[in-house]
Amino acid sequence: MKAQQRKLARLQRLARIRDVARHEAATRAAEAEDVFARIVALDGQTNALARRYEVRGECHDAQSLRQLDAFVSGLRALGTETARQIETARHDADARQVDLAEAERRRTVVEDRAQALRRTLERQVSFSVPDSARKFGTLLD
Repeated sequence: MKAQQRKLARLQRLARIRDVARHEAATRAAEAEDVFARIVALDGQTNALARRYEVRGECHDAQSLRQLDAFVSGLRALGTETARQIETARHDADARQVDLAEAERRRTVVEDRAQALRRTLERQVSFSVPDSARKFGTLLD
């Protein structure tokens, strides 16, 4: 009986550890999703800025046209790099979600084992009647 109680206490400690790990995984997943959202927003702003400068017709000479073209090309290069970063951030966010699901599963498994052991211990306690409580007869009565 004491061995099972120690096992239950160990499972409960393990469940708390798994809960902390799940919380940390959720924090990392939220941070990865936040980074992904920021990069997507930055990409949208960069592309919008490039589109606004592309349609400007304020160039009065070749030099200003060349400068505007260089600026828009720089914005487009930023957009290309941002698109690569979006893929990296998406991959990282997906991996963090997988880690979170795994942490949830581990926590659930340990909690289920602890609850099953707790129920078993409760049943054993309710079925065991001390000898002094029996008035007379045998265990078969």
